[in-house]
Amino acid sequence: MRENDNNFLAWLEFCAEKVNALEAEARKRQSEDADEAYKEALLDKAAFIASLAREGQTYLVGLAGELREFAKKNLGAFSENADWALKLKSYANMSALLYSDEHQPGAPNLLSLFLEEMRGRLK
Repeated sequence: MRENDNNFLAWLEFCAEKVNALEAEARKRQSEDADEAYKEALLDKAAFIASLAREGQTYLVGLAGELREFAKKNLGAFSENADWALKLKSYANMSALLYSDEHQPGAPNLLSLFLEEMRGRLK
């Protein structure tokens, strides 16, 4: 594994942890019946996810061609979905970001699954 690969994985791991923390905060606020605070937490989550494609550009540069395109496509899809949820001001969509229709409670979100796939591809 090259140093650039490690940089990308470290950044992606940070992003996955940040999303998990933002989701935990949203769940906490929801359980407290703090509706406005819950909405604010969902906005924070969506804004962070929307930034992934842009922020990831620095880390994508060091990846090999086909792998770079794969990562760019996935980050772009995550960001595009988040942008859409923000434009719609849809808190339901913001809540569901990074989850497939088949998602089971306790299972990892799509960003965490993407991180694991990238780890496997960069071995």
